[in-house]
Parts: sequence; structure tokens; C-alpha cells
Amino acid sequence: MYSYYFISRGGCQENLNDHELIKVKNEVQNLAIKDGTLKFESIEQYENFFEDPESIYIPEFENLQKAFQDQDQISQSNLRISQTGMDALAEIEDTPLIKFLDQDFMVIIGEHLIKLDFDMKLAIVTTDFNNRAQMTKGDYNAKNIKIYNFDDDVIDHLLNGLPSTVSIKDYQARLEVISPQSPTVTSGCNWDKCDAQEIEPDVNSGYNYRIDAKHVYQRVGIFFRLFSEVKHMKRRAENNLLPYSTENTDLQINYDYLYDSKKKRVGKKSGVGVQTKFDNKLKIIYYAESRGLDSFRLDSHYKVWKGGDHGSNLGWWDFNLRRISKN
Repeated sequence: MYSYYFISRGGCQENLNDHELIKVKNEVQNLAIKDGTLKFESIEQYENFFEDPESIYIPEFENLQKAFQDQDQISQSNLRISQTGMDALAEIEDTPLIKFLDQDFMVIIGEHLIKLDFDMKLAIVTTDFNNRAQMTKGDYNAKNIKIYNFDDDVIDHLLNGLPSTVSIKDYQARLEVISPQSPTVTSGCNWDKCDAQEIEPDVNSGYNYRIDAKHVYQRVGIFFRLFSEVKHMKRRAENNLLPYSTENTDLQINYDYLYDSKKKRVGKKSGVGVQTKFDNKLKIIYYAESRGLDSFRLDSHYKVWKGGDHGSNLGWWDFNLRRISKN
């Protein structure tokens, strides 16, 4: 950090042009490492870093930057993170956070131990460092743990002593929506639509089974809709010219949405939940109005029993679709 001083060239001068402005570099502050995690002594020191990064020295430690430099180390298994989380991590690869966070995604700011959960898009905060082990495992169920969304201004919330913006009940519901153990479909996804098609052949029945899954922000000028959908179908394997026909099976969609409508009477709404159905199609509509959305985000997780009662115990399709969003 720098300090600035005016030095007079001589005599009593009224004009600042007759003074020389000199810049003096202040002493560099060294950050500490506590139990393998980088520690800022205060919130003020953390915020000062962004004003003058050269005034604060970050010592060597096992941070995320090292993990990114070692492509083997940043495998999902080593970092205990889903493909959704890896996508979110890639977006901060060129930010200071990659230097701050240890490989459990934690940093200490003042009296607060903070974990950034990139799978769930949550900031987890505690002042009781005994909670560290359970936080590492994704267990945030403790009275002295606060949970905030990535969208929240967490520093402001801490300065003002504000409570959690996400309840433990909502967090546990989100775990069903974005499953770190399930693969995440990312190919071909855009900000307003993500879809997937899967086909499973069944030698015993002689049929191919197919699902089409998607979540979409639909815009048609005078009509706007936000929804998730999955369909299940079958077709004889020996005849690819035949169209697929519907086939009932067990369908499940877990969802987590948040939106702000341009229509004032609708405003902001959110929801986390699950719907199940024995049918060939399941569609959940979160928003359908004459006006569009100023902002939104939607996460969806899908489970479909392959082949339904018609198939021969083929197991589940189980996957996430990449988040769609508009800020």
C-alpha cells in the first residue's frame, strides 16, 4: 500500500503546483497460514488486498492454484467436486480466489472460517473452527454455521451480523437437485437451454429405450416460460425407420429455481423440491407469463428407470443438466 505526501519546494506556498507529490511504499503485510488455510487478520485486510494487492504477501501453501497447475491433482476425485463444481471453478481460475482458497475450498477472514461450495453455489461460514472437519465433508448442520448463496454479498452480511439466507432444510433439498455423484450434461448447453438425449439398447426385450430431458427459458415475444421436462420412449432395435413410441416408467425431477419477473405483481420467487410420476412424460413449469424475466437460475437433476416395466432391469438414468441462468 502506498502513502502520498506533499513536499514544499521552499517558502510558504498556497499553490499545490509549487509542491512535489511523492509516493512512499508502506511495509508489506505477510499473511499467515493456519492449519493449512490462508488467514487474513481482518475483513478490512481482505478488502484492502483488492485495492492494493502488492501490499499483502501470500506465502506458499497448498492452494487451488497449485492444484490447477497439476492437472492430475485437480481431478474431480481428488478435489471431491462434481462436474458442475468444476465448471464453476474454471470461471474463477484467473481470479485471486484461486490463490486464497486451500484445496478444501476454504479461507479464513478475521474470525470467520469460510468455505465456498462450488457444487451448491453456497458460502459456508463459521466462527467455530471445530466445525472444519464436518464442513469439509459437506455437513453444514450446526447452530454456529451460516449458509449464504453465492449471489449474496457475504462480507456485508458478516459486517452487519445478518443470519443465513439458506436454511439447512433448503440445503438438504438442494443436495437432491445437484448430486455431486451424478454426471452433469454440459455439451451444447447455453444460458437459456440445456438438453440431453440418451439411448439404451436392451438385448433381452429387443427394444431401444430413449429419454429426452431439458430445462428451458422459453421466449416467444408475448409469452415467456421457465420449465424442466423429461420424456421416455421405446422402439424396436431392428427397425430404425420406425418412430419412437411412448413408454411409461418411473420419472423424477429435482429442481432448484430463482427468478425475478418483469411483471411487478409476480416479482421474485424461488423454490426447491422434487416431483415424481409413473408416466412417459414429466414436465414442471415454474413460470408462465406475458412478461419476461429480468434474471433467473435453474438447476435440475433427473432420474429415469430405463425401459419401465417393459425393459429387463436396466437400471437408472441419473444425471444433472448444467445450470441455465441470466443475471
